[in-house]
Amino acid sequence: MLYILDEKELSELIDASVPNYSTNSKEYREIKYDFPVCNHTNCIGKHNIGYTQGILADGTPFEAEISKTDDITVLQVIMPVKYEYYDEELMQKKNDMQEKFNEENDIRLPPLENVDYGILTIGMQSIGYSIDPTLYMYVEYLEENNIVKFTSEVRNGSLHYLVDSAGNDIVGILITLKEDGEILARTELVLKPFIDKSKKRNALLDIKQEVEDE
Repeated sequence: MLYILDEKELSELIDASVPNYSTNSKEYREIKYDFPVCNHTNCIGKHNIGYTQGILADGTPFEAEISKTDDITVLQVIMPVKYEYYDEELMQKKNDMQEKFNEENDIRLPPLENVDYGILTIGMQSIGYSIDPTLYMYVEYLEENNIVKFTSEVRNGSLHYLVDSAGNDIVGILITLKEDGEILARTELVLKPFIDKSKKRNALLDIKQEVEDE
């Protein structure tokens, strides 16, 4: 049985000021990268709320999912690695700017504990988790593209580097939406439920067996 967020929980995490990506648009967008090869059918459990797929304004394809336990609700965004973020000069400049801003405003970007019940990355090769300087760039990128909106000046997150089955370099950005009853961020992504195809397949086999028995 999948855990479904009730209306109150959804309203807490969904920000109506963020445009959702379910609206019909005739605008054509060319993708800049291959779509990540994600899992949608295996190991679905009560923690897996749903997922969505889309293309951002700059042509970057992404998938996103929300998973939930009793204490924490996590958004994971899966997208191709943005190689331009790894230019050493740019990384140093962004890191210096972020440190200066943090010192002046007492802002921090705490790492997220590796509490990850997501299933989109199943089947991918894990390279490891990181909170390297590019984390700031990815989090900022998600904010600029209206994927997530934090409720205060404090951001959170961690990066999960992966390689999908097609050999694409992938990054998973994990953002805590809610922890211990405190809402840290909101999203307006429209999710669709994961479908456990093994259960559907077993149900069809049961029906077939009943027909044969008759």
